[in-house]
Amino acid sequence: MNGLQDCLKLESAPNVNLPIGTEKRCSRCLETKSINEFYKCKNKYRKLCKNCQRKAVNKENRKEYIKKYNKENERRLQEYRKKWFQKNKYRLNYNITSKDVDNMLIKQNYKCAICDRPLIETKRNIDHNHKTNKVRGLLCAKCNHGLGMFNDDLNLLKKAVFYIKNN
Repeated sequence: MNGLQDCLKLESAPNVNLPIGTEKRCSRCLETKSINEFYKCKNKYRKLCKNCQRKAVNKENRKEYIKKYNKENERRLQEYRKKWFQKNKYRLNYNITSKDVDNMLIKQNYKCAICDRPLIETKRNIDHNHKTNKVRGLLCAKCNHGLGMFNDDLNLLKKAVFYIKNN
């Protein structure tokens, strides 16, 4: 039996010791209802009223509901996804946290690891090994693109240094 079914089974008994006039707003239908209209699970009331919860659990209605909900809340969902990605982008791409990036900034004195230009928040790039995905440090956009053009190939970089010195 899954957690929801356990909660629904527990909820078959009426709520006891509720203050008179206690109400809660359903996060789906947005109606304010008596607390008795909500399932209780692990001493907390669920976000959905009993009616909306039953609709959500019904597998036949679930897909239809999700489509309708996504369509009605498209803008809100886009904003949520954007905020979520901003919060989790380092973890998703490089398996590091925002705190790790902040620590790298402090370690590098808020400057590019190659050219020592100040790193602006929107212009900093996380340099990483493309084979192992291991993070090496923070670079400005120019230095990051420059390394990228050389495909992290030390021989090409040495040839470029030799070329610049001799010409």
